[in-house]
Amino acid sequence: MTRVEAIEVINSLTGKDFPQEREASIKRQYQIAEALMMGIEALKQPEQKWVSCSERLPDEKDAGILKILGTEKRSEYVLATVEVKDERMTVTACTSDGEWEWDMKYAFPDYKIIAWMPLPEPYREEDTK
Repeated sequence: MTRVEAIEVINSLTGKDFPQEREASIKRQYQIAEALMMGIEALKQPEQKWVSCSERLPDEKDAGILKILGTEKRSEYVLATVEVKDERMTVTACTSDGEWEWDMKYAFPDYKIIAWMPLPEPYREEDTK
C-alpha cells in the first residue's frame, strides 16, 4: 500500500463509501488495518522541524578516528539554514567541538548558521510504490 492509498483509505472511513458486500468488507477491513499501521509507524518517527541555533546545537558524540586531527566531539550531518549577506540557503553541515563545519564556510567567511534539522531518512525504493 502506498502513502496515497493509505490516506485515501483513512479518508474514506467516514462511512459513505463503506462496502456492504461480505468479501469487499473483509478486504476493506484489511486495507483499513494496513493504513492505520502505516499511520502509527509514521507517528513513531521523530518530528522533522527546524531547531534554532540559539536554542541548541546538534548532539555531538565521540569523534573516533577524527581525534588524530584534534577533533574530540562531532555531530551527525544535518540540514542547516545559512545566512550570508542577508541571503539564506540550506546546506548540509555538522558541528565539531561546538563549531559549525560545512563545505563552503571558507568561501563565505561572514556566514551565520541560524537553524538546523535532522536529515530525512535515506531513499528506499518501496517509498515510491
